[in-house]
Amino acid sequence: MAYDKVIDSIKFDAAMTYTANRIRNKTGDTNQIVWDSAKGFGDAVDAITTGSSAPESTTVRKTGRRLTRRAKKSLIPKHWK
Repeated sequence: MAYDKVIDSIKFDAAMTYTANRIRNKTGDTNQIVWDSAKGFGDAVDAITTGSSAPESTTVRKTGRRLTRRAKKSLIPKHWK
């Protein structure tokens, strides 16, 4: 038997579990996600019906000494628009 690549199975399992959990969070489902050898988690990703395909942007705003984040805000300051 030939090996194409050797990977760290613990890190790989952790990454797969993380991805599956993120899909479950988006779909609201708690069932096990089946890995398809041809499509991966593709069917589970297709089941996500909310949100957008663009990543959420964040703006970091300085308030005194603390930095706060506001999700889904423009990265361009208002005075530049």
